Amino acid sequence: MALRPQRRGTPFDRVVLESVGLIRRIGAARLRDRGDLDDFTQAVVLRVYANRDSVRDEERLANWIGVVA
Repeated sequence: MALRPQRRGTPFDRVVLESVGLIRRIGAARLRDRGDLDDFTQAVVLRVYANRDSVRDEERLANWIGVVA
């Protein structure tokens, strides 16, 4: 099930939603068990939100999310 960015929410929220595919691709490359992919994705999204105050350049937010993943 693909998540689609919604028009509501902050710009940060929209970038996070747009980055779910990137997060899943990173997880798929790292994980042996594809059954863990949803858990990996959720954990990364939680880390992104928990550390959102450390984002220095919002223009590079998608790259930062990839690093967090």
